[in-house]
Amino acid sequence: MKKLFVLAAALSMAALAQDSKPNFSGAWELVVDKCDFGQAPESGPRFPDRIDARTDVVDHKDPSLKVTIKAKTPQGDMTQERNWMTNGQEVTEDLQGSPLKSRTRWVGKELLTESTLASDHGEAKIVIRWQLSDNGKTLTTVRSIKSDSGEMKQTLVFVKKS
Repeated sequence: MKKLFVLAAALSMAALAQDSKPNFSGAWELVVDKCDFGQAPESGPRFPDRIDARTDVVDHKDPSLKVTIKAKTPQGDMTQERNWMTNGQEVTEDLQGSPLKSRTRWVGKELLTESTLASDHGEAKIVIRWQLSDNGKTLTTVRSIKSDSGEMKQTLVFVKKS
């Protein structure tokens, strides 16, 4: 009977470990030489097609996900803050004077953010997939951007600073 209880407890803990969602909290530094910035379309909403340096500070207290982005690009330094909800609740924010509507949800152990940006240059659909390595020290985001002027895909790789 005791062996059966120990076995049941071990199986329960294994199932919980498989269902647990990663926590993305921390300061993440971009590893530029491991990234693919893609090619920006000729027209439409502008997204940097090169980033010289970037640090993302993530405060993740599910369902709240706050991301502060500080980046150096050929277009200049930028700071942005995003406040998403991982439960699929729509959030509307300002991105350089244009409304950005986003929904973030869990897909297994990945976070998926689907956004729509409406600007003077047209509308863009943005999809970001967040993936955390098994050891929790590497964050990979894959961003797809589609607009009337074309498509762009970026893969950004970060290492955890703290």
